[in-house]
Amino acid sequence: MRLLSKKDIANKLGTSINVAMNTLQEHKVYPIDFGIGRGRGFKWLESSVEEIIYKLHCKAQEKTIRENYNNSASRRRQSKSIDKERSLSSLNIDEIMTLVAKAD
Repeated sequence: MRLLSKKDIANKLGTSINVAMNTLQEHKVYPIDFGIGRGRGFKWLESSVEEIIYKLHCKAQEKTIRENYNNSASRRRQSKSIDKERSLSSLNIDEIMTLVAKAD
C-alpha cells in the first residue's frame, strides 16, 4: 500500500494540482489525513488514483469508438442519400452527354 501526495497525483495525471484534486473529488476519492507535520497531511492510496486513471482511459476509448462509429454511419447515410437524389433532371448537359456516350 503506497500513499501519494497532491504533487505525486498531479504528476501521475499529467495535470496541475488543482485539476488533479478536482478530478479526485469528481470520482469521490477522498484523502487520508495524517495531521500536521512535515511529510504528513493529506495522502491518497495509489491504487485509488490508478483506478481513476484507468476509468478515464476507458471513458476516452468508448467516446472515440462511438465517434468513429457515428462518423462512418453518417457517411454511409450521406452516400445512400446522394445516390437516391441523382435523377435525370438533376444532371447537367455534360453529365447527360457522358451517360449517352457510355450507353453507345
